[in-house]
Amino acid sequence: MAVVGAVAEAAGHARWTFRLRVSSTALAALLDEWDRCLWVWNES
Repeated sequence: MAVVGAVAEAAGHARWTFRLRVSSTALAALLDEWDRCLWVWNES
């Protein structure tokens, strides 16, 4: 644990990537919501 902390401290930051695995219906709902958010943003 101390080694990981030392490496992260030496580098200045830690980089983490996460990939969500969602169903096709959940993905479609998320993309629809994203499109609505973009539309609202572009209208303002």
